[in-house]
Amino acid sequence: MANYIQSLIAQAQASILQQLVDLAPKDRQKDAARLVEQFWQATRALSTISAVGTDSRYASTQYVIDAIKLYLSDLGRPAKREEIIEGIITAGFRPGKEGATRGNIKKSITMYLEGRAKGKNELKEIGDLIGLATWEDNRFQLPQ
Repeated sequence: MANYIQSLIAQAQASILQQLVDLAPKDRQKDAARLVEQFWQATRALSTISAVGTDSRYASTQYVIDAIKLYLSDLGRPAKREEIIEGIITAGFRPGKEGATRGNIKKSITMYLEGRAKGKNELKEIGDLIGLATWEDNRFQLPQ
């Protein structure tokens, strides 16, 4: 029942946001759609953090890959790159003296996906979703 209600709410949100994009002048609809996507990413990250919470496990994690794996494990599903970045920062990941920048995290994700980082490839990407390499491919489908 909860999944059904969540599905209805998600459909209503998508409809409302599409209506907002449609309100934009035709020459600005791509910009409006980009803002709506950024809004979705931030909303998903906040929702995940609400479920996961700010966690000392993230604050004490030294390497980006460990924070990413922890985040994905806590989330229990693949996520888009920006959602992962926002999620681990919001959860408290702060490596090094200055803290992680979004650009550094993004580069680390790319290196792990391409197998250029030290150690084995621990992430995989199907479409625009990133998950743990051990996850089955069918887990990478967007919910309907």
